[in-house]
Amino acid sequence: MASRSGKVIALSIGSGLAMVVSLLTGVVFARYLTQEGLATYRQALLAYNFVTPLLTLALPQALYFFLPKHPDRDRSVLLTNVLMLTVLGALFSLALALGGSQMLARRFNNPALRDVMKIFTLYPLFMFPAAALSACLVSKERVTLLTTFTLLSQITLATATITACLIHQEPGLLLAVTVGVALVTLVPSLLLMARACTTGPWRFDAAMGWSMVKYTLPLGLSGLLGTLALQMAGVIVSALRPPGEFAVFSIGSVEIPLIVIVTGSISTVILADMARYCQARDYANALGLFRTAAVRSAVILLPAMMFLLVAARPFIEGLYSSKYQESVVVFQLYLLLLPIRVVYYGPALMALGRTQQVLWRSIGDFALTGLLCLVFVRWFGYLGAVAALLVTIYAWSVPFNLFFISRGFGVRARDVLPLGDLIHIGVLAAIPAVLASAWRLLPQLPRLGQLVFAFVLYAPLAYFLLWRAGFLPMDFLAGLPFIGPWVRRIESLMRTRFAARGAS
Repeated sequence: MASRSGKVIALSIGSGLAMVVSLLTGVVFARYLTQEGLATYRQALLAYNFVTPLLTLALPQALYFFLPKHPDRDRSVLLTNVLMLTVLGALFSLALALGGSQMLARRFNNPALRDVMKIFTLYPLFMFPAAALSACLVSKERVTLLTTFTLLSQITLATATITACLIHQEPGLLLAVTVGVALVTLVPSLLLMARACTTGPWRFDAAMGWSMVKYTLPLGLSGLLGTLALQMAGVIVSALRPPGEFAVFSIGSVEIPLIVIVTGSISTVILADMARYCQARDYANALGLFRTAAVRSAVILLPAMMFLLVAARPFIEGLYSSKYQESVVVFQLYLLLLPIRVVYYGPALMALGRTQQVLWRSIGDFALTGLLCLVFVRWFGYLGAVAALLVTIYAWSVPFNLFFISRGFGVRARDVLPLGDLIHIGVLAAIPAVLASAWRLLPQLPRLGQLVFAFVLYAPLAYFLLWRAGFLPMDFLAGLPFIGPWVRRIESLMRTRFAARGAS
């Protein structure tokens, strides 16, 4: 059986590489499609991503509980779950066919969306059953297979859609190709799940299906509201602003894949152990791990934020072209969310047994984000959506999390996070940002050249300062795939140089 750390790192790498592929796809689309064409393509996917959590009811996550609980009839568990997802996907497709497409086109102020959503009608029917794949393979200890399949699927989708985009810059064609790839990948997804489940008959169990719904509904509702709150900004910008402005907004709200690859591994592994300490009522060690997760994630996130704040223009224009120069401000505002991502608060609350608080926080996130977005987007345009998200998270979510986590650990709210260390890391990460700003002195360089130049000036000094201050967890970073060998080489070189200086 694979270790917990191995599973998490494999999954993080898989999702991180998938995000890299998605980022590259977005770069090509931004450069070859018009702003209106890119908006149409992304609005179709936004509609799907917004409604999916509502309709799936978190049913795929039920497999994490029901497959281990019923090892003697896992085929029945899988078939029941997949058939329910198929019915829900069919309902979604039917709703699009019976007028949902026209409604979305009107709500998003984009007549072109009406025609392309007709092409997109069958997409939920193909994607919903495949949503069970991740939970099924992880439950059956097939993590490497899942990572490989996820990456191959993303590469297939990227290759097909990029080729279509280069041939004919039409969002309808891109969505048709997306639907075709979904159908092609559905078949192997079903086969992989069927091969992973080997016991009992293939039979639909209505009673078990109802148990799955009851099991996933509380946490599923919390996750649903959290997802909808994050998607809310894009939906309201689509509804209240022209398609071109939504394209600018969507480019600026890009997420850096490195965050998923590294911080996901750090936080998830540590928080899994923290849950074990909480169950044993060893709250001192649990809080220590929570604070450790914050520091270890901060040495990745805070330097990334400081660097990209000063190099946002070469990053956005270098990847997506100068026609998205207005996305730079959106991107910089979204970067201000990185400090609160040094830890995952939801799993900590659940480890403390405070699932009800997770639900109430999610309800607040959803309601406040929606209300503030409606007001701020009318006042400030698409930048108001980012402002609404920032206000909601810093004025509501973070204080709420810290209050209830502090009560669970029996400490003051200000002692939940190692604020002194986080401020120290932030200051050290900000110092080299002055050097990174030197890209402005080389206007003759292309944007990507300016970005590389800024990074070369920033990264060595930033991580040297963090290393000298004792914040770099070299033993942990050295064990991570891809960056581990480089970390070990750099650490060895630094120790050799300082040893030589000491000897002289």
